[in-house]
Amino acid sequence: MTQMRDNPLELFGPLASDIRRLLFLEWDPCGSNHHPVSADIYDDYIPAIHRLARDRHSSDDTEDIEHIAAYLNFVVRNYIGGIPDKELNRSVAEKIFELAEKARRHPQLA
Repeated sequence: MTQMRDNPLELFGPLASDIRRLLFLEWDPCGSNHHPVSADIYDDYIPAIHRLARDRHSSDDTEDIEHIAAYLNFVVRNYIGGIPDKELNRSVAEKIFELAEKARRHPQLA
């Protein structure tokens, strides 16, 4: 019998949980972070963000950060139906990239 997980992001490890927390507390384009029961509101986007953050696409950190920021802009525009705050999305992308870099240096955190 397979046991269900309370949080499907556990399959992705601690980095995904850190991304979830960052999206909910700092990014939050839906304005839901004052409702703790909504902590999973951005979970659908985490696998793609996790992949962008974990897999280096360039030797240039800035380019990888821009990929993450572009995805956040895309999500806001196309899935949430808002106007992207490009400055906020860039800032959050930098933090996500930093979390991924820390996980690369310490694989047990990934």
